[in-house]
Amino acid sequence: MEGTDVLAQQKQFNDAVKNWGHRAYRELQREIFRLRIGVSGDGSATMTWKDYKRFGMVDKLQFKFERYMVFVHKGVGRGWPISRVQANAAAWGAASKGKSRVPKPWFNPVIEKHLQDLADTAAKHKAEIAAKRLMIK
Repeated sequence: MEGTDVLAQQKQFNDAVKNWGHRAYRELQREIFRLRIGVSGDGSATMTWKDYKRFGMVDKLQFKFERYMVFVHKGVGRGWPISRVQANAAAWGAASKGKSRVPKPWFNPVIEKHLQDLADTAAKHKAEIAAKRLMIK
């Protein structure tokens, strides 16, 4: 009887993590559209996410996207090393006569915003499952 309770809690945890992944994915899509990223390719269309399970529980979420999306996030590219990228886009644009390249942080802010929710979910579910498995039956 208690075994099914642990399995039900595992399913609840898996569902909660999958829901978090889907919410984060949708928010990342919105951020890509908001920042108008994808001139050289469609970054939002190629982005995917997947969850991986170990022993029946989700233990990893993976977001995949085109490599150039990392460069867009950092504001770097061919001829524009990280040392040349400035935080103040207006000052840099004026100094380089309109040829500015600014970072468009689309990934980290979204994940950081949702990370506490994932941490709370994991702490809640993992602690309950671990406590039930430690009991002497």
